[in-house]
Amino acid sequence: DNFMISIVLLLVMSFTFLVAYLVHRFRTVIEAYLVRIFIKAFRPMKSSDYKTHVFIGYADEDVGFVRYILL
Repeated sequence: DNFMISIVLLLVMSFTFLVAYLVHRFRTVIEAYLVRIFIKAFRPMKSSDYKTHVFIGYADEDVGFVRYILL
């Protein structure tokens, strides 16, 4: 009887940990989904919504990429 209770508690704790991890990992996706449900006028921005395209580079090699490949 105690063994069965221990197994159930282990499963509940494992499930709770898994749900907590997934909520933390996909928090942004969950928030966007909830916003789309409750705010009907909300829509994700598309690339055509942006008037200016920006490339931010942090390495010296990025200069060559922008100069020769992007432009």
